[in-house]
Amino acid sequence: MTKANYRPEIDGLRAIAVLSVLLFHTFPEFLPGGFVGVDIFFVISGYLITQIIFQELQNHDFKLWNFYQRRIRRIFPALLIVFLTCTILGWIILTPAEYELYGTHMLAGAGFVPNIIFWREAGYFDKEAITKPLLHLWSLGVEEQFYLVWPLILGISWKLLKPNSSRVLAIASLLLLTSLLWSSYQISHNPIADFYSPFSRFWELALGGCIALSGSKLVFNPSTSRWGQLLGFVLLIFSLWGLNEQTPFPGLWALFPCLGSALILLFSSSFENMPIRILSLRPLVFIGLVSYPLYLWHWPLLSFARILEGQAISASAKCSLLLLSFVLAYLTYAFLEKPIRSSRKPRTAIVLLLCMLLALSFGVVLRKKDGFKHRHENVLLADPNSMVVGEHRNEILRPCKLSMPISNDLDCFADLRDPVPYAMLGDSKAEALYYGLTTVSSDQGHWLLVDGVHPIPKGAGQDPRVEQVFEAVKNTETIKVVAIANTIAGLFPLEKKTGLIPQGASVYPKQLEIWSEQIRGLEQAHKKVLVIVDNPIFPDPTSCIYGGLTSSKLLNQIFTRKANPYCSISYDEFLKGTNAYRLWLKELQALHPKAIIFDTSPYLCDIKNNICGITEGNQFLYSYSNHISDYAAKKIGLALTPIVDQLAKE
Repeated sequence: MTKANYRPEIDGLRAIAVLSVLLFHTFPEFLPGGFVGVDIFFVISGYLITQIIFQELQNHDFKLWNFYQRRIRRIFPALLIVFLTCTILGWIILTPAEYELYGTHMLAGAGFVPNIIFWREAGYFDKEAITKPLLHLWSLGVEEQFYLVWPLILGISWKLLKPNSSRVLAIASLLLLTSLLWSSYQISHNPIADFYSPFSRFWELALGGCIALSGSKLVFNPSTSRWGQLLGFVLLIFSLWGLNEQTPFPGLWALFPCLGSALILLFSSSFENMPIRILSLRPLVFIGLVSYPLYLWHWPLLSFARILEGQAISASAKCSLLLLSFVLAYLTYAFLEKPIRSSRKPRTAIVLLLCMLLALSFGVVLRKKDGFKHRHENVLLADPNSMVVGEHRNEILRPCKLSMPISNDLDCFADLRDPVPYAMLGDSKAEALYYGLTTVSSDQGHWLLVDGVHPIPKGAGQDPRVEQVFEAVKNTETIKVVAIANTIAGLFPLEKKTGLIPQGASVYPKQLEIWSEQIRGLEQAHKKVLVIVDNPIFPDPTSCIYGGLTSSKLLNQIFTRKANPYCSISYDEFLKGTNAYRLWLKELQALHPKAIIFDTSPYLCDIKNNICGITEGNQFLYSYSNHISDYAAKKIGLALTPIVDQLAKE
């Protein structure tokens, strides 16, 4: 956008977008729908990019390389300085496993596919979001993927449709509608894919593009313009305060912030009314001008602070980090981004591209070098390399064979030995136990795992896929023993910080009936049944690493990782906090006296010293989230194996 047709209200709208995201990441209770700021950004980006491309197409001077040069000068400088800063901080602060993962994310960010990587990582063993300093780059990945195809779509459409803007708009609208319908389908079938996929987000940027394509043809009177702007504001206000983390998003809910932004962009080009005058206020315009580096800086600062603190950051610390984000954003904009953007030399873009390739290469190095694993081995109080689950999974897994097919949504694996007389059914807790268990099982103790057999949702009936699994296992004659391992969170509500059952809470409806029915069916098929008691629930173990991170006492005043206070609990308190769960298990065993209830807590807690913790000696008992590590799984497996072997003989 040239100075002649500069519209300050667009920068004001950018300010609303970035401030919404910042408030949501720091004080979500004040702005529960602040995450829609990203969607506002998408619409603005689609609008501005399309406006530039279409104007050049009309003037017959559009060149793809010129377009990408502008994108490189706009995006790369701030991103590169953030990469450099995060890489230095990561070297000091992150454990080898965290630094290796950071390398994966920097590699993805430099290659503009971070949304694809985070999409693949999302699931059972995904780390807590705040411990990923580059997580926010997912949205940048979506934008860059859009920029790869959108100029081609517009250019080809313009050439083939005999320079007719209405026909180009029709093509763009058709693509928009297709993407929106796909998103509305995905939100109920695969919400993680809907969130990260460029296909389900395409329509948001295309909406801004369609506004740009149609805006020059439309002329509104003052009354229409005023009401259009007001409606846009109302939709944005509803989005920011009416939506929250429980809203199935994006899907059709994303229409509210996107249409609100689109209406403001469409109707603000004709007349200035109160909403536009508000957006054109100088403080908002200033924030809008630095919105890109501000977005890039805020999340890594919050993430590294959270990692160092080991728990939620205080309100005063959040405010200080936000202030620092603004300072860094302004410095980046004034002394790096603005001078480079004004450069018209082709070599500027080439140098920036080479620097980005260097960042990508260093991400590869971090992966190859395992995060330089010897950096912190002498200063941290537990070995971070033991915080692993399924380290050798590729060496012990193969597709398993059951007598009947099961849903493709579920994973079924077996270890490499035959025959396979034991089956582990459950959710991610079963998978975490399985990997270590298979490595210490006896010659006759070969296991298969069906992963994805989740606890029944609150108030729901049986899942047909689960019934299918149990039928397949019952009809597989080689299986003699079946172990069931599911999270306690599927049975009872848990306190977020302690992982204990709140006082007075009761088990979710129908659980005893459904579990009993499952066990009864297995016993009638002459299978021996074990129910694995869930492990103590702790915070993500990355928040339980503590100690000085450098050899300097002075530097360690800043670079010391503090332990989360909820990383240990007395054994008595743990028993008290899970008493309702244990009483429920006794009811289950009373209905099935031949079933064995196997308690994992004696192998994860120091009962003699009345303590349950996240480490034992120099080893982590937990890996990701509240899942046990391979070390703990092997320890439990050594105790479980003789019990299972004996059951198989009976």
